[in-house]
Amino acid sequence: GASGGPPQGHGGYPGDRHMGGGAPQGGYGQVPAVGQGRPGEYYGRPPPPGDARGWVTRADGTKVSPKFEVELNQMYARCQNMGDVFRIWNEHGAMNGINIATALTRLGRWVHRNSQRTHHVRSSHEFRDILKLLRMKLCDNPDWTGARQLANAAHGLAKFDPGNPPRGVDVRGEIAALATIGRAATVKITQFNPQELSNMAWAFATSFHEEPNLFAAIADAAIPRAGQFKPQEISNTLWAFAKLGVDAPPLFLALADAAMSTRDHFNPQNVSNTIWAFAKRRMPHPVLHQAMGPVAARLAPQFSVQALANLTWAYATSNETHPEMFAALGDVAARQMHAFSPTALSDTTWAFSHCGCPHPALLNAIGEALGNRGRAFDFTPIALGKMAISFAEADGVNGYQLDPRHVESLLRTSQHFASGPRGVRTRDGTDMLEGLVTLKNHCGSQFPELFEDCFRAMDSAMARVVREFFPGDLARAADAFVTTGFDAPSFFEQILMSPLECFAEHRRKLIAPEQPQHILAATARLRWFEKEGSRALVVIFTERIERADDAAVVSVLESCAALGGLQSRALHGAVARSGRTFS
Repeated sequence: GASGGPPQGHGGYPGDRHMGGGAPQGGYGQVPAVGQGRPGEYYGRPPPPGDARGWVTRADGTKVSPKFEVELNQMYARCQNMGDVFRIWNEHGAMNGINIATALTRLGRWVHRNSQRTHHVRSSHEFRDILKLLRMKLCDNPDWTGARQLANAAHGLAKFDPGNPPRGVDVRGEIAALATIGRAATVKITQFNPQELSNMAWAFATSFHEEPNLFAAIADAAIPRAGQFKPQEISNTLWAFAKLGVDAPPLFLALADAAMSTRDHFNPQNVSNTIWAFAKRRMPHPVLHQAMGPVAARLAPQFSVQALANLTWAYATSNETHPEMFAALGDVAARQMHAFSPTALSDTTWAFSHCGCPHPALLNAIGEALGNRGRAFDFTPIALGKMAISFAEADGVNGYQLDPRHVESLLRTSQHFASGPRGVRTRDGTDMLEGLVTLKNHCGSQFPELFEDCFRAMDSAMARVVREFFPGDLARAADAFVTTGFDAPSFFEQILMSPLECFAEHRRKLIAPEQPQHILAATARLRWFEKEGSRALVVIFTERIERADDAAVVSVLESCAALGGLQSRALHGAVARSGRTFS
C-alpha cells in the first residue's frame, strides 16, 4: 500500500511467526472448497479454552491449528486459475515456503505459453507481493524452506518466461526472485534429489538466467548420482547446461553413460534433447550417437517436427550418421512436411544430405513446395541457402536425382527475395549466396542465365546494406562472388568507396587480419581497384599484421602487386620489421 506496509489480509513482515494475516477469529479445521465462502468467513473451531499449546499465533493475534499449514497448502494445490490463487492469498497469505512454492506452481501452470494470462498475473500486486515475501524470507534465512520447494518455485517462475519478456515489461522482480532462489539452492544443493536438480537447472535455462555457482554445484552433486537419473531428468539437465553454454564435460560424460543404460525408456523428446545438448556443446560422443540411433528409429512415428529437426541437426553437426534412423525419420518428415517451419525444414533437409542419407521423398516434396509461389515465399533467405546446399549434396546419392524444375523454382524464389521489397540482410544474405554458389558449382551449366540473374539481384541487394555487414560476413560474401566468377560491381564498389564505414571503429575489435586480406584478394582477382579504398584496406590489415600468418601476409603482398603495384610503405615496413622467416 501507499503507507509502505503489506496490504491488509496477507504477507507479514520478516520476523512474524507466519506470513498470513487478516483471518477471522478462531482456529482452522475443515478445508473449504476453492472459490467457496466469503472473505472473512471462518472455518473450524477455536482452540480449547486455556489450552493453546502448539497453536500458531497469527499477525493479528489470533491462533490457528498447526495443521492449518497443511490445509492451506491443500487449498493452493486445488487452485485452477489466477483468481483462485489470489483469493486464498488475500484471505490467508502463506504460512511457509511450501505454500508459496505451491502458489507459484499453480500460477505457472495457468500462464504457461499464454501471453495474455502472463500479463494479467504480472500486473497484479498479489504476484509482486508473493515474490517480495519469498525474497525477504530467503535473504533472512536460506534454510527457511526445503530443496523441493526451491525447485518448485523456480520451475513455476520459469513458466512466465522472464528471460524473453515483451518490450517494456518489467521482470526485475522475477529475475531477483530467481537469483535469490539460486543462492539459497547453492547452499543446500546436497539435499536435492535428481529430479529437483534437473528441475532447477531447467528453470534457470528456460529463464536464460545464468548462475555459475549454482550450475557448478548442480554438476558436482549430479555426477556421483548420475546412475539415479531417469530419462527425463537426464535430457533436461543436459539441455539446460547446453542452453546456457555451461562447460561441464565430466557431467556430460556421466549422464551419457546413464542415458545409454536407460535408453530403452527414452521417449522422442528425451532422445532429441540429449543428442542436441552434445552437439550444442561441440562434444563428440560416437558411442552415444550409435546407441541412440536404433531408439530414435523405433520411436520415429512419435516424433514431433521440432524434436525431429533438432535430432537430425544434432547428428549432422556432430558429423555422425545412422542410416536406419534417418530412413525412418525421413518417412515421417516427408508426410508432415507442411507442419515444419521453414527454418526447421531447411535444417532437417540439410542434415539428411550432410550425413549422406538424403531422403528422395522429402527432397521431392520440398521441390514441389518451391514450385508453388504461395508456399515458396514462406522460406527465408537462410533456409533457401541450406536448400540449395542440400540439393547439390544429395544429387546422385541414395537413389535421389535432382529435378531441373526444382532447381529453377529455387533460383526464381531466391531472386524474388533479393530483388523484392524485403531484400536480404547481412548474414542471411551471405548464407543464401554461399548456398547458391554450391548449387552453381554442381549444376550451373544447365541454368547459366538463371544463375546470372540471381547473382545480379544478390549483388544489388547486398550493396544496399554493405555498411551493416560484420567483417567476417563481408569477407565470406567477397569470397563467394569470386568463386562464382561474377564480378559483383555494385557490392565491391560500395566496399572500396567506403572501407572505413564497412570496418567502422565500433567493429574494429571484431576484425581479424584474414578479413581485409580476403577482400583484397577478391578485388585483385576480379580486377576491382580504387586507390584510396584499396589503400585503406591495406592499412587495416597492416594494423593487425602481428596476428596474421605468413600465408595471409603473402596474399596481401600479391594482391597489392596484382592491383598495379599498389604501394604501401606501412605494409612493407611492417613486413620488414616483423623478422618473419618465409618458407
